[in-house]
Amino acid sequence: MAFGNSLTRFVYEHSPMALRSFMATVYSRGRGKKKFGAKFDEHLSNLQRTQWFPNEQLRALQDEKLRRVMEHASRHVPYYQATLQSLGLTAQDIRGREDLHRLPIINKATVQPRLREFCSTVHAQDAEVIHSSGTTGKAIDVAVEQDYLKLEKAFLWLQRSWCGVKPGDRTAYFTGHPVVPVKRTRPPFWIFDGSENRTFFSLQHLSAANLPAYAEELARFNPLLIVGYPTAIYLMALHLCDAGITAVRPRGIFTASETLLPHQRETMERAFGCPVMDLYGQAEYCGMIMQCERGSYHIQEEYGVIEILAQDGTPAKPGEIGEVICTGLNNLAMPFLRYRTGDTAIPKAGTCGCGRGGALVERITGRMEDVVVTPDGRFLSRLDFVFKEMPLVQEAQMIQESRTLLRIRVVARPGFSKADEERITANLRDRAGDGMQFQFERVDHIPRLANGKFRYVISKVAIDLAGARQTGELTGVAAEENKTL
Repeated sequence: MAFGNSLTRFVYEHSPMALRSFMATVYSRGRGKKKFGAKFDEHLSNLQRTQWFPNEQLRALQDEKLRRVMEHASRHVPYYQATLQSLGLTAQDIRGREDLHRLPIINKATVQPRLREFCSTVHAQDAEVIHSSGTTGKAIDVAVEQDYLKLEKAFLWLQRSWCGVKPGDRTAYFTGHPVVPVKRTRPPFWIFDGSENRTFFSLQHLSAANLPAYAEELARFNPLLIVGYPTAIYLMALHLCDAGITAVRPRGIFTASETLLPHQRETMERAFGCPVMDLYGQAEYCGMIMQCERGSYHIQEEYGVIEILAQDGTPAKPGEIGEVICTGLNNLAMPFLRYRTGDTAIPKAGTCGCGRGGALVERITGRMEDVVVTPDGRFLSRLDFVFKEMPLVQEAQMIQESRTLLRIRVVARPGFSKADEERITANLRDRAGDGMQFQFERVDHIPRLANGKFRYVISKVAIDLAGARQTGELTGVAAEENKTL
């Protein structure tokens, strides 16, 4: 696990599984005090009540929160103090979401060189700093209120409760946690966290050779819930289908952090016999969209204001693709107002038969990533960790030319040096192993696809699993798109 100092990590990586599980449990129990408790229960109870509010009532709550965050930003956040003054505005001029157009749209390039200016002066001492790179490889540090973490967890468990699970139920995680050393060649490729009754499965060891061991442990653990990245769970689902294994029957699968593709959903539901419910959010904590058991994507109006804007800056019409602009309503330590996420979505008219409120989204169309195949046949996805805590990387993209060569495009900020390249190489080596070479290419700009999407990882290597290929079945990226690379 990525915790503690270098000595702690060394001891963890060289300990037997029982001791690693103990260390992970102790660490998680400490983190759990920040995430759970009486305040978490209160937040979750409130959200379970307000989820049934009609949209008009939810919008009233949203406007009330927006006025609060505007007043706070105008008093305690230097960037917004200066911005409002330069525009001749006060917090009282932004009374609701219909007034947000008076504020400029910002993005990571706005925030990166001014991190301190975006932090609240009244939360400077007690805020926790979360390091994030996001799906585009741009590094950014986000300050978070300690108490806000409980509300964040309450939103996540609100959605999970829709399939009848609760905190403490057996949960399998397929996320980016480095739970075992990358050089490990034999199982176990997972670790158990007793504090939250969950097993973390390593994404760095997913390969055709190792998937049978994963399946055996997954069946033994028998989770009520599976959480993780779509590509990783899809690889697991493909193996279960191919092997005819039907012993793993959770109540629900919750995906996030990558675009969930239709063929991935269908394979997961066939393999696990339960609904797949998707989640959209950002590390900047400014917008959230949850998919319910009926398949509808609900904007969480109490979490943030989400604008889906067409190319001309007007609200996109139902069925029309637009870019996602978010205004966070809860994290006062570092509020983001009208933040360009880099993602796209399609709004949808009407209401959902589940009875919950929130404006609907037909689908989220951004965040398309490929999988990197290591020389020894492992599949690596969601590699944004490579550029975490790398503020001199403005933007980055990885292109896998072959099983043994990964080309890394970097848009560098002043001061970026060979030492930064070596650090990125070390980060990659930790996951990909020693058999891959890394070639750096410093560029002024990383081109987008013809449809405007950014591809963080581009792979030209075929996937040898159930006939899936990188340009088709595995990721759903159309071959026509690849012609524009």
